[in-house]
This record gives sequence, structure tokens and C-alpha cells, in this order.
Amino acid sequence: MAEQLLIPKLGNTVEEVTILDWMVADGSDVKAGQEVLEIETDKAVFAVDSTADGVIHQGPYSSGD
Repeated sequence: MAEQLLIPKLGNTVEEVTILDWMVADGSDVKAGQEVLEIETDKAVFAVDSTADGVIHQGPYSSGD
């Protein structure tokens, strides 16, 4: 069963984030808690962790989106 990788709420004023880098390749095995994505807000850069074990599928999203 698929699990969605959601961007966590980063504050009350953050409305947009930009994907800086995928830290794992599409189709890679990941473990819960593993950093898989680096995002940027208007104020800071954050790592996003996987919430489940499985295989990452990046879908239509790439760096810069």
C-alpha cells in the first residue's frame, strides 16, 4: 500500500516550499526516519524524513519545483 510523503507544517506563515534536492534516487529503498528530501522556505532549509519503510517514487516532482 502506498504512503504519501507530506511536507510537514513548518510554521504558520509558510505557504510555499521549493524542492532543493532529492537525497535518494527514484525507486530506492528507504527506511522510516531516513532523510529523503531537502526543501527550502523563504527563511530556511529543511530535510524531510520518510514516514515509512518502502520504495520512494518521486512522481512528477523534481528539484526546483
